[in-house]
Amino acid sequence: MIRNRLPLLFEAAQSLGSWQVRNRGTIGGNLANGAPTADMAIPLLAWTRISAPGVLRGRGEWRLPHSGPGQRKQRWREREIITGVEISLEQGSASSYLKLGPRQAMDIAIVSAAAVIKLDHGLIQKAGIALGGAGPTPLRARAAEAYLQGRPPIAEHIIEAGKLAAKESNPRTSARASREYRLAVIPVLVERAIKSCLKRLENLKEETLGQRS
Repeated sequence: MIRNRLPLLFEAAQSLGSWQVRNRGTIGGNLANGAPTADMAIPLLAWTRISAPGVLRGRGEWRLPHSGPGQRKQRWREREIITGVEISLEQGSASSYLKLGPRQAMDIAIVSAAAVIKLDHGLIQKAGIALGGAGPTPLRARAAEAYLQGRPPIAEHIIEAGKLAAKESNPRTSARASREYRLAVIPVLVERAIKSCLKRLENLKEETLGQRS
């Protein structure tokens, strides 16, 4: 069900750690750890641009504050616990998650990108774009989202959205990659994620037409 209805969340979970980690880990644990490249945080952040905001329930409702690099855990108050994540699905949208790392599995992302696209009469009605490894916390590429809205999904606009996402980013140099390298690959990942969404929307359209015929 997750793979069919929330592909970006499935792809993020599939890329996270080893089989053992995936079998024992949870979405809440990944969010609570507060890493700027948290594989669950990036797709959920992109999705909140499209639907009603995801709600994390603990003692009351609140948003998770990310600690940033060098701080191992979130600053939790005594007796706090994440009890759920609510996601509102919206028909007619497609999503994608891409992760760049030195290995295909069991590695923390150098940079990651999540995209959610919804079309209406050939124009981008809504766009959600989120980045990991692009700053001290998971980042919403708000300027890129705003630029895409109301425009046709042509190559020129997709490329410009990738450039805007890089301009909004503030990555650091670490043992995994330099700041300059991250800034160079962010536009590429964003472009690929958007194109993946558009391809999935086209496939969905063809499937719907096939069912009607």
